[in-house]
Amino acid sequence: MLISRKSSTFALSKDKKTTLFNNLKVTIMNTEFFVKLQNPIMRTDATTLDELRVSIDQCKGGYNYAYGFYEDSGIKVFFTPIHREGNTYTTTFLSSLKESGFKVQVANTKRKSQKKIDKVADAIKPLLEDFGKIWGQPDFDHTIATMVMNATEDVRK
Repeated sequence: MLISRKSSTFALSKDKKTTLFNNLKVTIMNTEFFVKLQNPIMRTDATTLDELRVSIDQCKGGYNYAYGFYEDSGIKVFFTPIHREGNTYTTTFLSSLKESGFKVQVANTKRKSQKKIDKVADAIKPLLEDFGKIWGQPDFDHTIATMVMNATEDVRK
């Protein structure tokens, strides 16, 4: 079900630590990977989302006012389909999961732990190509979330 569609563009800085998002300076995710989608997503504005951005970072907990529920703090893996040209990303917000992406909470943590983030990154690296193949298939979000949770089981111990 398509709620609404909004396109945004990110301009990556030379140090690759910050980005401009609709003229706001935003810190880049801690660890990120890019994988080609086997079935690119054609949008109505003629843009093709042809890559999957997989980013891992520690997030503070609290109420998510955009969605109206409480989120626990912890390490999360974000999946976002994008179109990338040079240092510019195009993505979709407020759309279907297939076009806007989702996140998976891997572990509950109170403080940022780079070691745990690195462990999560090492655990999901072998699965990146599979994520690109699965994206958009029926029940792809549950399949990917299960794969991530199974691969990162040691991090939660």
